[in-house]
Amino acid sequence: MDLGTGYSGGRYYIKALEIKNKIYVLPGNAQNLLIIKNKKIRRIDFKTKIPQPEAFCGYWYNEKYIFLLPFQYPLLLRFNIETEELQGVEGIRQFYVRNIGGEWCSGGVGLYGNELVFASPEDNEFVFMDMDTLQARGLSSHSRSNLGTQGIVNDGDDLWLLPLNGMTLTCWNPKTGEVREYDDLPGDFKSVRWPEERECEERPFGAMAFSRENGKEKIILSPSWGNMYLTLDRESGKTEQWEPPIPFVSRGKNGYFATASMGGFIVTYPRQGKADCRIWYAPERKLYEINIDTKKYREVEIEFDCQELKEHECGFMEESEWLQYCLNENAFNSLKDFLDGRITGKPFDRERQIRAFSKINASTDGACGERIHRFVKEKLG
Repeated sequence: MDLGTGYSGGRYYIKALEIKNKIYVLPGNAQNLLIIKNKKIRRIDFKTKIPQPEAFCGYWYNEKYIFLLPFQYPLLLRFNIETEELQGVEGIRQFYVRNIGGEWCSGGVGLYGNELVFASPEDNEFVFMDMDTLQARGLSSHSRSNLGTQGIVNDGDDLWLLPLNGMTLTCWNPKTGEVREYDDLPGDFKSVRWPEERECEERPFGAMAFSRENGKEKIILSPSWGNMYLTLDRESGKTEQWEPPIPFVSRGKNGYFATASMGGFIVTYPRQGKADCRIWYAPERKLYEINIDTKKYREVEIEFDCQELKEHECGFMEESEWLQYCLNENAFNSLKDFLDGRITGKPFDRERQIRAFSKINASTDGACGERIHRFVKEKLG
């Protein structure tokens, strides 16, 4: 859909939230947010701008605020839903987003009472920020096994810390300082980095589901880069493979939409602690409602109007500020479609390509190499 960016690339916006009678469209690459009411779009631009993509990586919201979680953007942004005041918070992004070994990594973000919790991606440090006052305090889990946290799961007074590095699951009570660690994994459990298909000790777990119905607790961990679902006994620390009722595999058949994992749990706030939850099966893009106690399940139908999708397919167009005129290869415009001359969307336009490339290249006639060679020869005498 054309939301006014003028570009065809994805991830300009990553979420649409419907709150009362308005829809809030939240940015990914964009550096603004949109408010839609009665099908009219109002745009709120941010004062600070950056010349690169991946400004934001997520969001957090309640009935009062929407928090925009930065990735490359320098500030955490809080948007007041009632007043539409936009406030930036310094220091948070620099804490939980870091360049580690040449790779940008972000720590997990979770909720603890009225505080947002930001985790470091490389050690056992955390920042707790009050959502109303924006006052922040630092805490450490003091766990030697806590070498960066990629996910935070709230469980009453406890926080479960899903490791970014290492294979140890940590349960931490920030009020008492108590820490319990779980690393008794099945012998055939492994974590695999994609696309290299290299075994590693990174990002093993993706999410957790709890069932406390019928007076009995069940804890299930879904994988991130791990190769299986696990059930955990809190008291003994023992983990075993949990077999979902659907035969999951790590990879799907559609190469245009590759995935680094087999998917995992989607647990909404009203379903926390209950056996009924949802599982997203990433390789085949399927959603299931499942009861983790009985393993009864049903597929949640996801339907699209194929013709409508084709009508929104851009074809040849300016992709983004950072990548000019191009054609995105996808399910509607595969390599075979391109070679056979079957283009969905706008056909190739030579003059439009020249105009777009002229913004970044002063020589679009194919003689750039000759000019550079002549310039270097003259400089060298």
